[in-house]
Amino acid sequence: MRLHNKQRYSFFKFYYLLLILTVLFDLVRAGLDGSFGDLPLVSPFIMILGVVLWYRGLPVFEFDSDGEVLILSAKEPFLAGFSKSFSKHSEFPKRKLRSFRIKSYPFRKILIVSIDSKEGTPKKTKFPISYMRKAEVRDIERSLRRVLKREKEGADNEDQ
Repeated sequence: MRLHNKQRYSFFKFYYLLLILTVLFDLVRAGLDGSFGDLPLVSPFIMILGVVLWYRGLPVFEFDSDGEVLILSAKEPFLAGFSKSFSKHSEFPKRKLRSFRIKSYPFRKILIVSIDSKEGTPKKTKFPISYMRKAEVRDIERSLRRVLKREKEGADNEDQ
């Protein structure tokens, strides 16, 4: 199953355009008044919007469970070229998936995937899925449950 929310790129373009225009408006307003020190350069609305965007996490999430490999990827489409902290990618064989969990916070959801590592201890990776719709989150959850069930049945068959 393949899921992604790339269609929301234009929505984030609008957010960033709004942020940039508001900052420019504040700079022009402060420059015309001659009071750079008195007025806040960034309006409180934009500061709150920026904090909310940062808190929710990376906006674009891609999930692919077709084939023998699970592919999970989260990125910030416009800032990914500047730093690796704006992009997260993980590929691993389905047999290495041990567990998963979806944690919900106010305005934020995180997919936590536990993977068997080479050292023998489980490795946890976290992916923000805040911008996914409820139906998409349910589909991801169902697909991961199906992978775990198939791997468990495959392990049970090998033991016999």
